[in-house]
Amino acid sequence: MMRLFLPPDSRGVMPVMYFHAMARLGVEGAVIVSPRDTFVSVGYFDHVPTIIDQDYCARQGITVCRRETGGGAVLLGPGQTFYQLVLPKRHPWLRGTLEARYRFLSRIPVAAYRSLGVETRYAPVNDLITLDGRKVAGQGAADIGACFCWVGNLLGTFDVDAMCRVLRFPDPGVGEKVRQAMDRHMSWVARERGEPPSRVQRESVLREAFDSLLGPLEPHPMPEEVTRLAYDLAKRFTSRACLGKETARIHRATKIREGVYVPWGETCKS
Repeated sequence: MMRLFLPPDSRGVMPVMYFHAMARLGVEGAVIVSPRDTFVSVGYFDHVPTIIDQDYCARQGITVCRRETGGGAVLLGPGQTFYQLVLPKRHPWLRGTLEARYRFLSRIPVAAYRSLGVETRYAPVNDLITLDGRKVAGQGAADIGACFCWVGNLLGTFDVDAMCRVLRFPDPGVGEKVRQAMDRHMSWVARERGEPPSRVQRESVLREAFDSLLGPLEPHPMPEEVTRLAYDLAKRFTSRACLGKETARIHRATKIREGVYVPWGETCKS
């Protein structure tokens, strides 16, 4: 039976550190956790000084952290719940291509959103969208150590304006186009249903979806060695050296969802 971890410490950037620590230590299992605080998570290849207004974040007390999965910058915080799965790379659920893995595992958040009254579907490679095409979740994956990590986010609420304020743009006009594009192409449960689900509701539907689609999960306390390493990684992934490192990525646009970008010019689709 697969273990389910519901870590009690959801402060700061800890909610996105547990799976990094589990993978490094070879600890298999699922994690469901709801962040207590607002923070910015940037992808492994993102050049933070280019895309994040770090001065604004510092003034507002918003921590910025790097993660080892791909994807772009995202504002995380209360009203959201994270789902994470750490498996050995040779696990039978991981046969096939990366897209096949996403398609198989995405049944979990699709079922969770359905339980909250929102119909969604998987959109390759790593998005969940409503039936009319609005993005409700971006997912990520990475090989870390001997493990494969798959992670995502159930959006009960989301603040587009706050998201745009933490981003850095070459001029204000681009920022306004990004805000408009996010408003047009993104959604969340409260927007679809009129009221936000509680933390208990979000965590409950995710747990039920895991149980239904992957077999029953057995709750376990997070191992102490995982928690200790997660604290150490939180320091490393929020350090000036980690956030300021040069990467190969050249940022010329802000991605809203697959196929929808705002170049540092006008909105376009690829």
